[in-house]
Amino acid sequence: MDESTTDWRARAEAAEARVAALEKQVADLIARLSQDSSNSHKPPSTDRPGRRQRRKKKASSGRKPGGQPGHKGHHRALLPEFEVDHVVRLRAESCRCCGASLDGLPGHGEPMRYQQAELPPIRPVITEFQAERVQCDCGVVNAPPLRRDQTWCTGPRLMATIATLAGRYRLARDETTGLLRDLLGVELSEGTIQAICERVSGAVVAPVEELEAALPSATQVFMDETGWKQHGVRHWLWTASTARFAVFAIHRRRSSAQVRAWLPNEAHGVVSADRWSAYNHLEPARRQLCWAHLDRDLQGIVDANPDDAETDLILRGAHQMFRSWRAFKASKLTRDELKKAVAGFRGCLHRWATKAAQASEKGKRRGLAKDLLKMWPAVFQFIDREGIEPTNNQAERDLRPAVLWRKGSFGTRSEAGSRFVSRILSVWATCKKQRVALIDWLTDALQAAAGLRVTPTLLSA
Repeated sequence: MDESTTDWRARAEAAEARVAALEKQVADLIARLSQDSSNSHKPPSTDRPGRRQRRKKKASSGRKPGGQPGHKGHHRALLPEFEVDHVVRLRAESCRCCGASLDGLPGHGEPMRYQQAELPPIRPVITEFQAERVQCDCGVVNAPPLRRDQTWCTGPRLMATIATLAGRYRLARDETTGLLRDLLGVELSEGTIQAICERVSGAVVAPVEELEAALPSATQVFMDETGWKQHGVRHWLWTASTARFAVFAIHRRRSSAQVRAWLPNEAHGVVSADRWSAYNHLEPARRQLCWAHLDRDLQGIVDANPDDAETDLILRGAHQMFRSWRAFKASKLTRDELKKAVAGFRGCLHRWATKAAQASEKGKRRGLAKDLLKMWPAVFQFIDREGIEPTNNQAERDLRPAVLWRKGSFGTRSEAGSRFVSRILSVWATCKKQRVALIDWLTDALQAAAGLRVTPTLLSA
């Protein structure tokens, strides 16, 4: 074999290797372009309009939209007459048929009642505290001591309203000042609004710390994190949620530091989260992997490799498992029946993961398989233990208002602003779970900060 032939073959082999590498790169790019919220961790808001049509539609029930026959409608209940501020009595003057006068005739049955709610013009109640100075015979001028709240330019309830507008409804400072002026007749500057938010932030420190102290004893803690900006620098907004309360924190890193701060080693509850490395220090027996994330990962693998029949079978098995889970939640299956229904799928998933983890080619399939084997005790906690949910949806729902806040405000400008965000989100999410009026609770907290009452708790019985 001459030198030219050897050179030609070497060049051909190099070209084939190059083509194979380019084909893999193209396949990866096509798979990335095909990603949406159904097969990846991308939020639904990033889906292109055309992609949303790919979502699986529920089978038609054949019924018309709206309330069905026999459905008990929801109506606005009328207030009793003693709670009505004004009653306007209306009476027909003549018969609509023959035109005869109805004057002097008695009423026929109970009157038809219609109630209309209206807002009166709102004018703030202005209270002036006059501290009279008295000069003693010794020459000293004396003034009475003032309570802390008597030096505030706004009362506790107005401050609670401002914090609610900024935190619950995510209004910018200029929008808050405009609404206060137009609706309530209160003139405040944007700097005063910021100062009030920081005052509210300080008033809720103890109740929020009480929530953080209760996290280690919770049966299940749902955790998630999302990006945040503080003065243009990348930060992370974390949440830890339970059925009764939720806490938030803005941290510089997306590391395990925040997880360790909230859940020390002595914590005994199960942590529900995705497979992010910040949770890897937790023992698998203390974790429940989010099956919503696992389902999207499996769907992404199938979408990128339509010929992968084994992964498609696992995906369909996961869907069947969730049908059994919904039957269990509806009390149609017992816990033992649920375990039997899922036993076959557990074995199939373990065999699939064992085989996929040994594949020579790197990729999402092998990475997912290795993670499942490494954290196998965390895969089916919800099947084996009472009170455990299979997904991390609760944390994602609690985090969604914060994501909307970030989209509208682009983050915060200072540490003080970040503290207000995390604390007001903690208070609001917890009040919502416990059906407590946010403004009323914040008013009590501000009165407690002024020494007028005991600090309220966010941990209801």
